[in-house]
Amino acid sequence: LIAHRELGRVREMLLPLGALIVLVIVVPWYAALYQQSGWAPIKSFLFGENLARYVDGVGVNADRPFWWYLPVVFSDSFPWSLFLVPAAVLWFRERASARAGDVDFRITTLLWIWILVIVGFFSLSAGKQDLYIYPIVPALVALAGTVIARALAAEAPGTPRLTVVVAIIGGLLIVAGAGFLAIFNTSIAVYALAGSTLVGVSAIAGGATAMLLAWRRRLAPALGAVALALIVVNWVFVLKVLPSFEAYKPAPGLAAVLQERAGPDDLIVTYNVALPSLVYYLRRHIDV
Repeated sequence: LIAHRELGRVREMLLPLGALIVLVIVVPWYAALYQQSGWAPIKSFLFGENLARYVDGVGVNADRPFWWYLPVVFSDSFPWSLFLVPAAVLWFRERASARAGDVDFRITTLLWIWILVIVGFFSLSAGKQDLYIYPIVPALVALAGTVIARALAAEAPGTPRLTVVVAIIGGLLIVAGAGFLAIFNTSIAVYALAGSTLVGVSAIAGGATAMLLAWRRRLAPALGAVALALIVVNWVFVLKVLPSFEAYKPAPGLAAVLQERAGPDDLIVTYNVALPSLVYYLRRHIDV
C-alpha cells in the first residue's frame, strides 16, 4: 500500500474484527496454560523464545553477518530460487511501462516486497536461522512460475532467456549428485545409507539431461527433466535414505535405559549434544 501510495485503504480493512478473531483463537490456550503453570512459561515463550532470540541471539551459537540470508534464499529453495534473477530483470523492464491499475504488475511487486521485507527483517536479528525466512517460499515460487510461464509463451516479448538458468541448475545437480556419491559410496564414507547410490545417480542423470536439452534450447523438456529428477531424489531420500539413518541415532536406546533408571523427580540433562527427540521418547522435559 505504501509503494502504491494507497495507505488510506487501511481504513477499509476489517482490522478490529480480525484482531478479535485472533484473540478468540489464541487467548483460551494461554488462559489454560496460565491456569496450569502460571505466568513463567508464557513469559519464557514471548520474551525468551522470541524477543531474546531476535535481540540477543539466544539459542544460536554463531555470529552470523547481516548478509547471511542471501545464500540461504538461493540454497534452501533450489532450484526455483535461481529464477529470481530473470524475474528481477523482467520486473525492472516492465516497471517503466506499467500502468497504475496493472493488476499483474501490482501482484509481482507485492511478491518482491513479501520476500524483501521478511529477509530484511530477520537479517537485522542477532539469532539468524534459515527456517525463519521460510515464509518467503510461496512468493519465491510464484515469481519463478511467472517468469517460466512467460518464457514458455511465444507471445511474451522481453522475457529473459531461461535456458542458461536451466543449464546452471543441471550443472549444480550433477555436482551435488557426484558429491553425494563420493560422501556415501566411497572409502571416505562414514555412514552406509540405503538409497544413496540412487539419489546420486538420479541427480546426475537429471542434471545431464537438463543441460543437454537447455543447450538445444528446449526449455519445457529441460525444466521437466529438472522437476522429475528432484521428485525422484526427494522420494528416495524420504523412503530409503532417512529411514536407514535412524540406525545411527542413539536416542531410542538411551531413552530405554533412562526409562528404567530415572525416577519421576529426577532431572535429565543433555550436555554438548542435541537430542531433542529424547523429549518424544521419554514423554518428559529434557534440560540442555
